[in-house]
Amino acid sequence: MVVIAVAGGAGCLGRTIVEELVGQGKHKVIVLSRKRPAEGQVMGAPAIEVDYNDVDSMQRVLEEHKVHTVISAIMILKEKAASDMQVNLIKAAGKSRTTKRFMPSEYSIDNQPSIVHIAPNVQWFLDAIDALKETDLEYTRLLLGYFIDFYGMPHVKTHLFPFKYALDVEAKEATLSGTGDEPVSMIYSVDFAKLVVAALDLEVWKETYSVIGETTTFNKMLRKAEQLLVGLPL
Repeated sequence: MVVIAVAGGAGCLGRTIVEELVGQGKHKVIVLSRKRPAEGQVMGAPAIEVDYNDVDSMQRVLEEHKVHTVISAIMILKEKAASDMQVNLIKAAGKSRTTKRFMPSEYSIDNQPSIVHIAPNVQWFLDAIDALKETDLEYTRLLLGYFIDFYGMPHVKTHLFPFKYALDVEAKEATLSGTGDEPVSMIYSVDFAKLVVAALDLEVWKETYSVIGETTTFNKMLRKAEQLLVGLPL
């Protein structure tokens, strides 16, 4: 048993990961958060308020709690400030005498420099990898396609925020790019959290792991949605 710190553990995916970690009870879990929740915990794990702008203070927090592995679930989508927070956390983990592993918040496709001109925020994920390479931390990136939760809301248990892409079943709308027959991978956030926890038991981490729950196409999903919404074609 080691101490796992989940940064952003009070958020969407972070909460899902914390819930699974606490439920399995294999490791001690703490949540790192910019603001400590009023109840002082998240899904049964104690929440620690940290200043993501202060590398030294975060280092002290990690060492004080003897954190072995940091799982970052900081939401890095629209704000560079969130990216800067994660990079600072990586620096703190790299300086910490107790911290050995770091899982950056990416949980996306295999982001490469070649697509930065198309999606500028990809640079933020690359910045995290560059920062990790400057430390002695062991790290891994979990690569996936889409969370299937988005297509079952509000009828599926999930902590994720709503996100509409290609199919909006609730609004009975579909906008497909390409032919719609291109393969896409999907995974349920709860299953993904189980894999995150399972990765903690690996003796050695590879730099990347591809995480696939199911491979399908948006056309297949569209046909299934139309079957479920009989008489209401998308």
